[in-house]
Order: sequence, then C-alpha cells, then structure tokens
Amino acid sequence: MSYPGTSTLFEFDHQAFRAPDARFLLGSDGQPCLALKLGTLDAQVPLISFVKEFNLAGTPDGVLLELVVSGLKFVKVIRPGDSIPREILDGTASWSVSEDHLEAARGRLTLQLYGFLGGQERVLTDATEIMQVVDDPGVKSRIRNGIGTILDRLGLDAGQSDEIDRRLDKFARDFAYIVALRERAGAITKLMEKVAALRRVYRRDRTVDEELIRVNNLLQKPINRFDKFFKEIDAHTGEVLGILANVEPHLTYVRESRDTLHLQLMKWDDLLPIWETLVPDISSGAEGAIRKLYQFLAQNFLAESSW
Repeated sequence: MSYPGTSTLFEFDHQAFRAPDARFLLGSDGQPCLALKLGTLDAQVPLISFVKEFNLAGTPDGVLLELVVSGLKFVKVIRPGDSIPREILDGTASWSVSEDHLEAARGRLTLQLYGFLGGQERVLTDATEIMQVVDDPGVKSRIRNGIGTILDRLGLDAGQSDEIDRRLDKFARDFAYIVALRERAGAITKLMEKVAALRRVYRRDRTVDEELIRVNNLLQKPINRFDKFFKEIDAHTGEVLGILANVEPHLTYVRESRDTLHLQLMKWDDLLPIWETLVPDISSGAEGAIRKLYQFLAQNFLAESSW
C-alpha cells in the first residue's frame, strides 16, 4: 500500500474537525466514527453519515477520511493533525519492535540456511531456542563453508557474499514484526493457564466456575485462529533460498500478515495487561476480570466468524 499524496498529516479544512477533542475511532459496532465532545457528552457520528451530511465525497477532506478508515486498521485513535500511519505511506509499520525481536528474526533465517546446507531446512519459532542454537560454532562454520553453494543457487558471483547479508537483513527487519506478534499472541494462550488456576481456586463456587468454563471454551477459538495463521506464515516463509532469491514478494506477504495480526491483537490491548498481573485468588478484582473477559469473548467469538 502506498499513499500518492504530498502531505503526511491528517490536515482537514472543515470546521467540525477543529471541535474540542475531535478524534476518529471505531464505534462499538466496529464502524469508523468521528467522536466529538458536546458539553459533558461524548458523541460518535458514523463517518459515512458525516460524509453524506456535509457532501464531503470527492473533496480533499473526503479523501483524507478514506485514509482515516484505512488508518484505523493500524492505530486505535486518529486525531486531526496526526501523522498518516506509515503502513499507508510506504508499507512499513507505525509501531516498533525490540532489538531482541530483530535478532530472533535474523537468527531464524540463519538457522534455515544452516538447515538448507545440511539437506533438511527446519523452521524454529521459539525465540529463546533460536538464540541458543544460532550461536553454536557449528552453525557458523557450516554457513561459512557453504557460502559458495548459496551464492551459486542464487546466481550470484563468488565475491557477492555481502549481498546475502543485505537480503537477509532486509527481510529480517520486517519479519521481526511477526516474531513480536507471535510473542504477543502467546499472551492470549497463557490466559488458559490463568483460567485453569482460577478454576482450582473457585472450584466450590459453581457460578464463577461455570463462567470460567465458558471463558475456557471461547478462548479456544482465537487461540486456534492465531495458531493456524502463524502456521501459514511459517509455511510461506519456510524456504530461505526462495526468500533470498526474490525478497520483495515475500516482504509484501509478511507486511500483509503483520497488519492482519496487528489489527486482531489490538482488540486485546485493554484485557491482556489486566490478566498478565492478575493473581489467581478469590477476590472482587478476579471476578471482575473474569466477567470482562467473558463479555469480550462473547462479543467477538461467540458466533462463528472469520477474523
């Protein structure tokens, strides 16, 4: 995705966008809205209605509102004057990853090269395991001794080993976001452990235990969906020579996958911090967290649906 305009900001002309605390967000029904402060009340106007009411279709403001709709896939709130998300501008991410995620991404690709040279390419997904194995002297030795084979397969000259590093780095910088998102999705899987611990604590409270059973059952759906999505990504990026031979289409795939995952994981942002610090004991705080999680799961995963 790319944005052909010259401005990188959401700069509107209409007076409504200058109202106090004007901002764009997704309403409870998932539709893009303009939120406005009206006295002590927060009003939300669906963007589609706003565009019709003020005849903004086809105007510069109307074009920007189309970008707002796209931008809300990447950020939760957009305010007039904010920067247009980088996903729209140039396809890169508007959020950052850690150096550890980048090292794990490059380490995974390095181990795939190691496996290719040994005749059996294997995909490791656990960042800790990757970093433990990639520093093995045997890994570095095999890759160093096999660099000629890699160059030959890629159609590169003997003196172009730096080109392999350049392509690896280029892909790893984007793949690091998948590593980070896999870690984030892992926090959802860990909710199952907290739910199991709470069931032991509330085993004599039938009402709470039954709610925890419902929570446990509903959690299976998003966990299975994330698991399936990551398996598809692993399958698509499982041949490192294919990636190095033609980096760009693989980058496009990874960026699209990154954005899909990021959009789905944003939904969990208000819940995960509560559960990450939750102590599994009998308390009003625990029961409130259980109710909130059940309501969220029922709203998003009770009916069968895709992402």
